[in-house]
Amino acid sequence: MADKGLPRLRKRGKKMLFFPRLLIVDNVSLIRLQPLLDTLRQQHTQLRAQNDKLVRVGVAMEGTLRPVEEGMRIEREKRAAEEAAGRTKYGGGRGEEGRGDEGVRSVGGK
Repeated sequence: MADKGLPRLRKRGKKMLFFPRLLIVDNVSLIRLQPLLDTLRQQHTQLRAQNDKLVRVGVAMEGTLRPVEEGMRIEREKRAAEEAAGRTKYGGGRGEEGRGDEGVRSVGGK
C-alpha cells in the first residue's frame, strides 16, 4: 500500500519526508511573521502579569481565611468536648439531662 499523503525521498535506502516549500525560508516570510510574533509576546506578557495578580489575590485570601477556619475548628472541638462531658455526666448520653441521679431501689425492698 502506497502512502499518498506526504512526498518522500529515498536516500541510501531510507525513506525521508520531503517538504519542498518548508525548506525554503526567505526574509520576506520572516518579516511577515515578525508582527505576529511581537503580538504573541505582548499577549503572553499581559497574561503572565494577570496570572501573577490572581495568584497574589488568592494567597492573600487564603491568609485571611486561615484564622477564620482555625477559629471554626477550635469551636467545633470545644463543642464536641462539651457534648462528650455532658454525656458522661448524665449516663452516657441516654435519656434526658438530670436523669440517672436518683437512687436505685430494689424490688420488694424498702
